[in-house]
Amino acid sequence: MGTTGTDVSKEASDMILLDDNLTTILHAMAEAKGIYHNITRFLRFQLSTSVAALSLVALSTLFDLPNPLNAMQILWINIIMDGPPAQSLGVEPVDADVMREGPRAADVPIITRDMLKRVVVSALLIVSGTLFVFVNELDDDWQVTKRDRTMSFTTFVLFDMFNALSCRHESKSIVFSVGIGSNKAFCVAVGASLVGQLMVIYVPFLQATFQTEALSMADLAYMTAIASSVFIVDEVRKWWEKQQYSVILGRWTTTKTGGGGQRKKKHSKVCDDVETV
Repeated sequence: MGTTGTDVSKEASDMILLDDNLTTILHAMAEAKGIYHNITRFLRFQLSTSVAALSLVALSTLFDLPNPLNAMQILWINIIMDGPPAQSLGVEPVDADVMREGPRAADVPIITRDMLKRVVVSALLIVSGTLFVFVNELDDDWQVTKRDRTMSFTTFVLFDMFNALSCRHESKSIVFSVGIGSNKAFCVAVGASLVGQLMVIYVPFLQATFQTEALSMADLAYMTAIASSVFIVDEVRKWWEKQQYSVILGRWTTTKTGGGGQRKKKHSKVCDDVETV
């Protein structure tokens, strides 16, 4: 104890509670679990975006397609679009149910098999959606125009934002459980990123730099609908896993209750025999 403890005990101890309150340990454990989860969210988002960007360029080269993104657009995605949302994931509020989780083994890697599966699925959706938009915009002679790259560029960025939103929690629905506005820093980061993307599309001198052109509201709605698929798929995954968990928990509870009833019946029979004697 930091206040009432002796100097000798403080020197011999590994941890000192400055406020002499044991509940401080619980708060520290919850904060540590929250930090760990935020690190995994950051990694999942960055890995899925990086894998998607590399795969997009690699597949375009492999199938002899024009590159959907130019060099400036790739730099914009890696530096501007990824940075603020990823950093805001690092300050996600600690989940209220975090202390219900069991202890994590020390030898469990931070990049687990489940995380890699989610990274691959997200990257696959991002690449597929971006290539779908890009190929549909190409002319029959496969000549790339500013509009083609603007469409694929903006689609990738929107995928990025929806992917960041889905990374905010591993198992809870962002819409129905976590709350879209619960992380103010995330809302500001995504809002600033979207404003920056709109400037790249509509401000003349930025259009010249990034080789883009203005898009219509119908184009933006079309790309938003496609890009939201990465978020919708992840929300469906969370719902499905929750349903599976509820079924397993229900079976376990039923089995346990049934066993308890049998024990209670045996106990009553023994009591009746004792009374008879």
